[in-house]
Amino acid sequence: MALAIAGMGTVCALGCGVEALRAGLRGRARPAVEVRDVATPAGVVRLPVYVAQPEGLDRFMPKRALRRIDRFARMALLASFLAIEDGGIDPADRSRVGIVFGSGYGPLQTTFDFQDGMIDFGDKCASPTHFAGSVHNAPAAQVSMALRIEGPCQTVTCFEWTTAGVLQTARAWLSEGVVDFVLAGVGEEYCPVLGYAAASLGAGADPAIEPFNFERCTYAPGEGFAAFLLGDAGAAQAKYGRIEDARVLQNAALIKERLETHQAVFLAACGARREGAAYRKITFEGLNYAAHAPLFGAMPVGLGFELAAAALSIADRQLYIGPPILSDEPPVVADEPPGVAGSDPEAAAQTPALSAGAALACVQAVAESGYALISLRA
Repeated sequence: MALAIAGMGTVCALGCGVEALRAGLRGRARPAVEVRDVATPAGVVRLPVYVAQPEGLDRFMPKRALRRIDRFARMALLASFLAIEDGGIDPADRSRVGIVFGSGYGPLQTTFDFQDGMIDFGDKCASPTHFAGSVHNAPAAQVSMALRIEGPCQTVTCFEWTTAGVLQTARAWLSEGVVDFVLAGVGEEYCPVLGYAAASLGAGADPAIEPFNFERCTYAPGEGFAAFLLGDAGAAQAKYGRIEDARVLQNAALIKERLETHQAVFLAACGARREGAAYRKITFEGLNYAAHAPLFGAMPVGLGFELAAAALSIADRQLYIGPPILSDEPPVVADEPPGVAGSDPEAAAQTPALSAGAALACVQAVAESGYALISLRA
């Protein structure tokens, strides 16, 4: 069963909404990257972090309702509202709409805030607000209440396999007639503990992510949330194309065979060395491929953001496979918000047109464990 992408909302280092993502893909905007000093046993590491700015949520919710909602849930809420607004669909029966979210790590900052409260003040004085927000399903619950969605609500957590799991769940609900629409989303949140882990494993040695430099670690953590309003491709408008397949494969030869039928491939390569060998096995001459981690940072659910880039390629009838970062802009911008930096004619010239009915693929490698594959068609 094919899934129609009727609407999309993104929150990441480029900003909020489809237009911010489009500007980044066209080389007209730069991401917000902050340098954090991370103390490790080997010394202080200057770690670039792609920071999301979930601004504009008060357009959908009163500010007083946001006081007890943590930052990760705010990103999920804003992306969800934007996806519903972008889709232009207001289902009459909210019990026929489901929510399935995914996150590799979940609400990290709130989780460690609750843990610190337990350590400092004991279990009797730990914050109940932090405890409720630390649950992985908390963002999905917040979205369900805010949007008054009464259908099934679930959160998938399986690290790099998460995005594929979210789409497989959405397809199962739609194919079985459980719901008419699914709000599917994936996201991550940065916190200092994640920065320490990344720096301890070699991140921070380079100022920018080099997704195709498989010989060294250029990993830089990112955060954000990408939401998709999905429906049955036979009944819903496919504004951003149709998802025809979402699966996990262990064999590189099978992946290469499938990729040969696609016009372009969007790889969730993010500068991590341990996945480099796996990506090298599936890249070959004649294949159009790109990786956009330099726009939004490295995340376990980076495949969801590559899906957003591929979906926007279908909507705009352009393949966003050119250089995503402006050549005249520094890759790391400290203490400076994201913004439009002017057009890049060379980048625009490297954005070929999308063929009618073309198929696009999004792939994420998980070290030597296998590959997650999503196939779309215009």
